[in-house]
Amino acid sequence: MQRADCIKRFKCFTDVSYVVELGVPKGDWYTGRVQYEFKVIEKPTGQDLFFDFRGVKIGKYVINGQDALAGGQNLFNNHHVAIPTALLKVGEVNKISMFILNKYRSDGCGFHNFIDQEDKRQYLYTQFEPGHAHWFFPLFDQPDLKATWQLSVKVDGDWTAISNEAEVEDAGKVQALNQAVDEAKAVFGDEAVKFNEPKTFIFDTSFKISTYLYAFVGGPFGYHEKITEGMPPMRIYARQSLVADVDHERMFMVTQCGIEFYEVFFGRKYPFRKYDQVFVPEHNYGAMENVGCVTYNENYIYRGETPTLAKRLRFSITNLHELAHMWFGNLVTMKWWNDLWLNEAFATFMSFLVMSKSAKLQEYHGTCWVTFNQYKFWGISTDQLSSTHSICTECNDTDEAESMFDGISYGKGSAFLKQFFNIIGYEVMSKGLHAYFEKHAWGNTTLPDFVGCMAEAYKQSGDKSLGADFDLAEWCDTWLNTSGINVLEPILDV
Repeated sequence: MQRADCIKRFKCFTDVSYVVELGVPKGDWYTGRVQYEFKVIEKPTGQDLFFDFRGVKIGKYVINGQDALAGGQNLFNNHHVAIPTALLKVGEVNKISMFILNKYRSDGCGFHNFIDQEDKRQYLYTQFEPGHAHWFFPLFDQPDLKATWQLSVKVDGDWTAISNEAEVEDAGKVQALNQAVDEAKAVFGDEAVKFNEPKTFIFDTSFKISTYLYAFVGGPFGYHEKITEGMPPMRIYARQSLVADVDHERMFMVTQCGIEFYEVFFGRKYPFRKYDQVFVPEHNYGAMENVGCVTYNENYIYRGETPTLAKRLRFSITNLHELAHMWFGNLVTMKWWNDLWLNEAFATFMSFLVMSKSAKLQEYHGTCWVTFNQYKFWGISTDQLSSTHSICTECNDTDEAESMFDGISYGKGSAFLKQFFNIIGYEVMSKGLHAYFEKHAWGNTTLPDFVGCMAEAYKQSGDKSLGADFDLAEWCDTWLNTSGINVLEPILDV
């Protein structure tokens, strides 16, 4: 997606919601209906508004009760589903529905499909960051158009389904789901979408979150569960052939340590209704911080091995990193991918801070900051390449955003935040974060919003140890908007 298109849509739309009703069977295809509601603030002239969708077919496309496909016009081209502006109502709630037919993928992006070679069971999961949610269904795939979504799925009888929200009972939505799937099959005439003793999962409506954080996981997963007073309900899922190898007790313990620390340091309770963690096959990354449904690379399952301290620490870093995103990234989200570095660097730094402070994670105290140096070295190595860039950099589209998951964003960015923390101190940073989450909860921010809250907390602390004229925002700017490393060269005077 081009940033210019996303800016235009942000000016036009608000109060967006998606209702997604899908038939998701074994095989290669899925189908269903998506219903949209949003308010139009203003509408530009011409046909330049669209949903993003990298799918196979759309059908029965209705806008405010009118057939958008009347006359046989083709509104689905080049991964865009055009929205005829003449059918929109300014200042009112607009209602749209659309049927879709799509195919599972095998590249780890969008809606990924995997067949377990041990037992031939099929597993599905979504991976949407930075801009792959529209590979699942048509939507406005940009982080600043936060929206609620309510997902209902029909799956085969031996599967379970997991999403951002917990399952709820709603007979009306079950009936609507079944009707939507049957109608979709009639619209597309596709015999490939068949079910074996199907069952339905109706998920609660989500909070208003960014589309890259939506998630759905389906298949015959097994799980471990932990219910603790004062904590969100937690489950850890894995494939049937691997669930017994998951070190779930340690994983639950580390997660609870993280929640306890973050709730105090951030000044805000865990912001969502549950916390599921799912090991999935062929994950393109180490993990992904989907709201309430974190996915992990199966390489973190030890599979009978007794892991070393270093391996346990490595996975705990990832565990605590994804958990930090529930606040920093999910509750408060970057407005655009320019600030991807802050999202990732903050979660990286926080994972080490938790390990260094939590009494229950004492086994990591002696080595965690030594391990952090490896992130610094990653940043230094990347910073010496011809492709280096400043920590803060302009991002014109989501293709550029994908290239920013590198040593600058993670390594150099987290090293900057570590020094930032050392300058302002534990109490000041905590106070600044309290204000940040209070002010921006459920919204989108840019770097100045974060620095502004930190600078105000530093100012209120009265700290003059760096001089009365020390400007925290100016200090940040010198590090964030330059590239390359500092080189010290000795000159011998003999």
